[in-house]
Amino acid sequence: MTESELSALYATYGRRIYNYVLWLTRNRSSADDIAQSVFIKAWRQPGPFASEVECERWLFTVAKNACLDLFRSRKRQTELRERFARSQPLFSKPSVDEGHAWDLLEVLSAEERSVVYLHIKMGYNYKEIGRLLDMNENAVRVKAFRAFRRLREKALGAIHD
Repeated sequence: MTESELSALYATYGRRIYNYVLWLTRNRSSADDIAQSVFIKAWRQPGPFASEVECERWLFTVAKNACLDLFRSRKRQTELRERFARSQPLFSKPSVDEGHAWDLLEVLSAEERSVVYLHIKMGYNYKEIGRLLDMNENAVRVKAFRAFRRLREKALGAIHD
């Protein structure tokens, strides 16, 4: 799609898409982001649409799906906050075993600790952790592998000492 075609498409549908998204999300900044992403996707379309009806249907479907993705993301974030709030208090005094576990975790970076915590304690899979931490799933797998390897080496070193 050329810039002139995109400009014409935006002039025709921009306000309607924005109002539709604003009505669904009830949030101006989310509506701005989603409307922008809809027209970026339209710009990346390989060819022109067969008809105006098809174009309009496609734009509104993309906008609706982007809103649904936003709602799912918000729900996931709310569930994460609720799970965290239900877990044991953050500043409780650790037992002897927990103290040893915290000593082991000190060898990990903050990002590795996050991956380990979300996977072991919270039960998220690597794909979900990637979405939460804004990382590629494979990068999460590599971080987890390296973190578990470092923990194993540290634990074995503590046993042999």
